[in-house]
Amino acid sequence: MTLAVMTFPAMVTAPQIPLAGILALLIGIAAAWKGLNMVGIAVLCCVVVFVCETAAVYFM
Repeated sequence: MTLAVMTFPAMVTAPQIPLAGILALLIGIAAAWKGLNMVGIAVLCCVVVFVCETAAVYFM
């Protein structure tokens, strides 16, 4: 329980844009629901955060 309590806020606040962390979390949950393995989920979430933050640089 304590690891989840420490990890959840870090997932949302670690990216420069909190929306990127929230979006990665939601996509990670959906990928896990579909049966993707943990390494695939980690890579997918990293890609989501990277794309969101890169897009924010160009659009903001």
